[in-house]
Amino acid sequence: MGDLEGQVVVVTGAASGLGAAIAETAVRQGASVALLDLDAGGLHEFAKRLAHLGPLGAWTVDVAAYSQVEEAVKEVGQRLGPIAALVNCAGILQDAFVTEVDDSDWDRMLNVNLKGPFNCIKAILPGMIKHRCGSIVNIASLGAKSSWSFTGAHYCASKAGLIGLTKQVAKQVAEHNIRVNAVAPSTARTSMTKGRSTQQLESISQRIPLGRLASPEDVAMAVLFLVSSKASFITGYTLDVNGGAYMD
Repeated sequence: MGDLEGQVVVVTGAASGLGAAIAETAVRQGASVALLDLDAGGLHEFAKRLAHLGPLGAWTVDVAAYSQVEEAVKEVGQRLGPIAALVNCAGILQDAFVTEVDDSDWDRMLNVNLKGPFNCIKAILPGMIKHRCGSIVNIASLGAKSSWSFTGAHYCASKAGLIGLTKQVAKQVAEHNIRVNAVAPSTARTSMTKGRSTQQLESISQRIPLGRLASPEDVAMAVLFLVSSKASFITGYTLDVNGGAYMD
């Protein structure tokens, strides 16, 4: 069927946006997919829509709560089998000038965008180490590498931290044949951009040499390339998916 046939892939933030696109693409490539999200209603509606495509399951999880993540990972293993890949896509975005970010804004951003991926990696790694294989992909952001429109400093800090986490974990687990990478997209057409005005979206598009926003599928295909055996010698890397908006 596809590059991921027979593999169990966990996708967080799977109820909508990039997470949904990644999850659907993985199912279509033959994976058994575990959908994790805090939005119970949206998650189960999405799971019903994908059910005919292949084996999957849905778990309502707050990724910032380790106990919830640990329990979900245990159940995924029991229902679907050993986890071969993790895609950390759960995330939030807030526009705010730096002096307007209060303690609760900062804590919530870091809890979801950075602590969440850490919790999922921590819970899933023992199984990957046991089986001596696995691939982890973290969804970072162009905002982690360069200033970007309509994002708060706390968002950029959380995503920059995620790139640092990616590199260090990649180095620590390489001896176990586990790869850890990140994808840094520019603005994509998802539910996060629905509140933007046409003028704002046009302004962002004008800063992208390819002249458009990313589609969820653009990001999904990059993520699943890194998950797949086609990227078997790539680890500790952050793949830019930004239409040329930032060239390192």
